[in-house]
Amino acid sequence: MLVFALTATAVLPLGSQALKSNPRLDGDGKGSRNMSQLVIHAPSSILEGQMFLVLITDQHNQSIRNASVMFLNHTYYTNENGQVWLTAPMVDETLDTEIYAWAFEYLPDSVSITIINEMEQLVIHAPASVLAGEDFLVIVGANCNESVANASITTGWTMNETFYTDENGELILSAPLVEYPLYSWIKAEKDGYLSDLVWITIETGGQNYTIGDVNGDGIVSFGDINPFVYVLTHTQSEFNTTYPDGHYWAADCNQDGQVDFGDINPFVAILTG
Repeated sequence: MLVFALTATAVLPLGSQALKSNPRLDGDGKGSRNMSQLVIHAPSSILEGQMFLVLITDQHNQSIRNASVMFLNHTYYTNENGQVWLTAPMVDETLDTEIYAWAFEYLPDSVSITIINEMEQLVIHAPASVLAGEDFLVIVGANCNESVANASITTGWTMNETFYTDENGELILSAPLVEYPLYSWIKAEKDGYLSDLVWITIETGGQNYTIGDVNGDGIVSFGDINPFVYVLTHTQSEFNTTYPDGHYWAADCNQDGQVDFGDINPFVAILTG
């Protein structure tokens, strides 16, 4: 009579599936009772891009050499000290994942690890105060001191309009006309960065142009008609690009702090007066 001995084979993890043990089991699975348990020693969280050490031991704290360690679908092997170095990938947002470990005749182990997205901080460089109607420079950089192009800029006095920095991280803003000092804000945002917000004071008495002189040539004339219409149909940033010498707030002819269709009749009155 011939007797064939059957040996169970290991079932290794695929993707994020949980590991199964690799014991030599008898028919009722009692063979696993004599197997030692692997233990993974690893940080519970790590910053993206950082290297970190993983130690594999048994439950008696004895290091296990040549143990298999799976991290993000890649398999590594421990050295003679039971250690392996892993590197956290760069992530768009904080990621929760698993580390798996297995070895022949040991029960496998798995632990959770969080990979933290470390976004750079935007930094706005702007004056603490400007005069009403004044054009001023805003520069957006990051905490590594690089300039940040195409960052979106919003302000407390143009909340319905978004501006964008140029290739040098720069933007020219125009302070509104105010009768009393205005304490307002400038905010910078961009995907992949932490936003920044700074406060700025708009002081009175800064108007350095004539109301109605939208093209900035020093006089109010029919040459101001086209730029005035442009103001009403385009954003402030578009106006500043098209008329770099013009005065956006000179179109606020009714002096209500807004540039809108309510300024048409006062503009006509100034032009023909």
